[in-house]
Amino acid sequence: MTASDGGSRGRTLRRAAACAALGTLALAGCAGDPGQEVFDQREPLASCGEVTADSATGPSDPDVVAEARAARDAGFACLDAAAAGEGAELVVTSTTVEGDPIVEYHRVGPTIDGLEIYTDGTQDTFGEQVWTYRSCPDTVTASEPLGCWESAIVEG
Repeated sequence: MTASDGGSRGRTLRRAAACAALGTLALAGCAGDPGQEVFDQREPLASCGEVTADSATGPSDPDVVAEARAARDAGFACLDAAAAGEGAELVVTSTTVEGDPIVEYHRVGPTIDGLEIYTDGTQDTFGEQVWTYRSCPDTVTASEPLGCWESAIVEG
C-alpha cells in the first residue's frame, strides 16, 4: 500500500494538510463539531461495507462471533484489494464496556499513503468524546495498521 507518487514529499504534504485542516477547525471554534466537519470534507471513496469489531459487550454465541469475524475479514480484504485502485472505505464499529459506540472509518486509495483512520469517539459517554485522525504509512494489510501517527485530537 503506497500512494501513487510514492515519495516522502507527497506524504509530508498530505500529513501537513491533514494537520492544518484539523488544527484550523479546532482553533476556529466553529459551531457544531469541528471533527465531524473535517470528516465530512474527506474525499469520497467506494464502500467496503460496515462491520462490527470484537468488543467488550459483543455476542457470546460462537456462531454469531464467527459470522462477525468473517464479515470483518471480508471488509479488510476489500480494502486491501482497493488500495492499488480507486480506493475504498470500511466502517468498523466497536463498543465500550458501557456499550457506547466507537466508529472508525478505515480508508485506502491513490492519494492516501498506506491507511488512514478517522475515529468518532463523540458518543463515548465516559471517554474524551473526540474525533481523531491516524495516518499509517507503513501498512501492508489494512487489518494490521503499521507506522501510525495520530493528529491533533478535535473535541466535539
